[in-house]
Amino acid sequence: MTTTTDFDLPALQLALDAQRIARGLSWAALAKQLGVSQSTLKGLGGRPTAEGDGVLRAVAWLGRCPESFVPGRTVAATEGALPTDAAGALRFDTRGLYAALEAVRATRQLTWQEVAVLSGAGSAAALTRLRAGGRVMFPVVMRVLGWLGAPAARFVRVVSR
Repeated sequence: MTTTTDFDLPALQLALDAQRIARGLSWAALAKQLGVSQSTLKGLGGRPTAEGDGVLRAVAWLGRCPESFVPGRTVAATEGALPTDAAGALRFDTRGLYAALEAVRATRQLTWQEVAVLSGAGSAAALTRLRAGGRVMFPVVMRVLGWLGAPAARFVRVVSR
């Protein structure tokens, strides 16, 4: 049996489904609450990747932190709690994530390709795009955060809708 330390998208989809049923919501009603498409929510368990901001909203709606869906990864409750603000939407601060990566990269005298390999990001371009505010995907962003030793909440902000 193979175990993984990646963000578990099927577990997220199962948790959403259980909570949706417990709250008496349809998939359409949940999608409307989260601002995420119904097909995205229903299909999370069958996809290898998912868009970061939508996953953040789903995880926050469950009252959990992203690390709770990564087997073997924990953070202190005070560090892992996602911001809550009913008037706004959660977004990754990709520029802040880039700055943290750049600081570690420079300190360790690594190339961006070396950072990509060591962090599990896949490509240097995926990391350097963050400088311009690019989007992140799960599970890759959690691999990168694990490599940095940083909780996801450190790079999450609330923006007005």
